[in-house]
Amino acid sequence: MENSLRAEVATHVVVLAIDDGPDDLAILGRHLEHLVGVSSELHGFTNVDAGLAELSQGGYDIVLLDYELGARSGFDVFDELQLRGVEVPIILVTDRGDEEVAAQALRAGFADYISKSVLGPKSLRRAILAAIETFQLRRSLARYHEDLERTVRELNSRNKEIESFYHPLAHELKTPLTAIEAFVSIVLDGLQGPVTGDQRESLEIAQTSCKHMVTCIHDILDSSRLDTGKLAMQREEGSLGDVVEAAVQKTLPVAREKGIRLAGVVEAGCDTAYAAFYRDTAAGMAGFNLTDSHEILFAP
Repeated sequence: MENSLRAEVATHVVVLAIDDGPDDLAILGRHLEHLVGVSSELHGFTNVDAGLAELSQGGYDIVLLDYELGARSGFDVFDELQLRGVEVPIILVTDRGDEEVAAQALRAGFADYISKSVLGPKSLRRAILAAIETFQLRRSLARYHEDLERTVRELNSRNKEIESFYHPLAHELKTPLTAIEAFVSIVLDGLQGPVTGDQRESLEIAQTSCKHMVTCIHDILDSSRLDTGKLAMQREEGSLGDVVEAAVQKTLPVAREKGIRLAGVVEAGCDTAYAAFYRDTAAGMAGFNLTDSHEILFAP
């Protein structure tokens, strides 16, 4: 998102004013002519319907709306503008210096409130620039929210696409691994003949690796539970030495075959490790990865 939340300072404002008093419109025009650092263009209307018709054409930076407009109040006209979807900051101008009216105006959604008793170039400039800046910031913030919601929808859609891919794949991988583990168990049990010590060691490593792979597949299938908060995690104390030793034993046959000396050493005081587990068979998985290195597997 490249939009900036910094509002631009207006140097020229196009003002639409609706006031049933021609003299008040004339006074307002003179005040606008003396705004410091800001040029202005005033379009004044004593007839509400004519003013609304002009406003619907767009091109205005700010609306100054009188509180008392004959049979209609400024609040009535404001509600009508909201129903029409007019997006422009509106300031309520009134003869009343009533704090209750001011609070009511701000609650209704007016950008600001100005009493005619304190109306002048300084107060008018301050109110107009503040209203325009606040309006620009709110509009930028709304765009940010829209962009964020769109991004979230896109990510959710992509997440579902990924899940639809890896769930079937995980099940397809699990089936042959289960068969391999079963046949390894048959050989280890001696049902297909005697097994030497070296063969048993290799078969046990293969069987452990199969279980490790099945556990990884379960992890993939369980990953969707993270989104729902149903994946229970618990922090447990374990022996780092046991994890390292299991990892070394896993890779030791390959290392021996290639003439590589492999040993696991845990420094004193570092044997105790803490990890988060959510399945009993997960213990030692990190250790398996430590020695599953290309330097050993593909050494000449």
